Amino acid sequence: MKTISLVRIALCCFALPALLFTSGCGGDPDPGADPDEKTKAELLTSGQWSASNVTIDGVNSQVYAGMTISFTSATGYSSNNGGVIWKSSGTYRFQGDSELVVDDDFTATITDITATSMKLSFNRTKTTLGPGRDSSVKGAYIFTFSR
Repeated sequence: MKTISLVRIALCCFALPALLFTSGCGGDPDPGADPDEKTKAELLTSGQWSASNVTIDGVNSQVYAGMTISFTSATGYSSNNGGVIWKSSGTYRFQGDSELVVDDDFTATITDITATSMKLSFNRTKTTLGPGRDSSVKGAYIFTFSR
């Protein structure tokens, strides 16, 4: 009788707490992920971006000199000097992990993003009736932004 009581006490004092302690360890859902690493959406919306370089079909363009853009977490953006491509304000949404659908007009791919730099690329198939050829060029665009 005393042996059964001692076994129960030992079980309650040692085994049960050990079981509870280890059952709380679910493991890391993604062992390769850095817990301090921000998602692309968090990086995109964490402040204002300034265009540092723009190429159209591999040729540097000065049309977007001084351009700034800010993305909000509520799928909106605002820009200055964005020309006919980046309206003064508009909308975007993620399509997959690395694509942004901008104003339901074109899809830009985030080819690189860090806390201090971002590169967006897209093909513009439209020409516009904006002021001059520079504002209405179709082709492969690469916008490099920095903070």
